[in-house]
Amino acid sequence: MKRCPTCSRTYEDDSLSFCLNDGTPLAKEEPVSGSFDSAPVPAPPVSDWSAPPATETPAGQPLWGSVGLPPQQPEPGWGSGYPQVQAPPVFIQKREQGLAIGSLVCGILSFACCGSVLTGIPAIVLGIISINKEKNDPVRYGGKGMAIGGIVLGSLSVLLLFLYMILAIAGAIPAR
Repeated sequence: MKRCPTCSRTYEDDSLSFCLNDGTPLAKEEPVSGSFDSAPVPAPPVSDWSAPPATETPAGQPLWGSVGLPPQQPEPGWGSGYPQVQAPPVFIQKREQGLAIGSLVCGILSFACCGSVLTGIPAIVLGIISINKEKNDPVRYGGKGMAIGGIVLGSLSVLLLFLYMILAIAGAIPAR
């Protein structure tokens, strides 16, 4: 019978040498003769495997192994004898933001021109189209923040224009 010194689990199979729970080497347990009052004392663990003895490295030697050099790529010309081909360069494709920029520009112009309907409504429409395109294909389209800015500025200018028209019709503000 063998016993794990860490978790105290016993094994009947003598062919096992490591604990199945924690991987600790098993200790062979000797049957205790005599009284049943004393608990069996496990034998010290068997050292079937152990780490190699630690060696000190000299002051000038690096710590990454016995070779003394870090792993390096082979020089060109080594290997199979075939010419080495470099990987093609990776091109990063810029995301299209034209509709979002147009929405923001129209929104700024509509707000700066005191509620021009000619630029406020296109700012809203371009912004909505830009957000929908980005939602459907986020790899190709971008500029969601600019589109939202264009929608907000365009809708504010249109609302201010309608508010001004209502107040002008009601007579609270003199018409221009």
